[in-house]
Amino acid sequence: MAVPKLVTAAIIFDKDEENILLVLNKRNPENTSYGFPGGVGGWKEYSDPYESVIEEVRGDIGCVFDGKFFKYNFRNNEEPVVTLFFTGTITGQPHPVCGNIKDVKYFPLEDVRKMDLVYEHNKMLEEFLAGRERK
Repeated sequence: MAVPKLVTAAIIFDKDEENILLVLNKRNPENTSYGFPGGVGGWKEYSDPYESVIEEVRGDIGCVFDGKFFKYNFRNNEEPVVTLFFTGTITGQPHPVCGNIKDVKYFPLEDVRKMDLVYEHNKMLEEFLAGRERK
């Protein structure tokens, strides 16, 4: 039985909630798709999911994350992966800190909705926005 990899990811909005922060990971040189900051690195320091995502954001883009848990997603391609998604804002000026991050920038929300993001990030963004619109 395979043990799922546990990942955290942060859907980060600017103060006006009109732009979303995305990162381009350079682990795969052919990868041109952006996604939310996240990964497995935060778990090396913390067993608490919220502390883990705070560490992951700090380690990827050098900022302090403030947010809340949104939802988890399970995928099983080559290996099972459970991603815990959080939403919130950051304090600080985002910039690549981790050697795996090639680019960090805010994109207008409407542009992001048309982009082909990595993994299940498009699906999770749409689910988040649908829930927000119902309120």
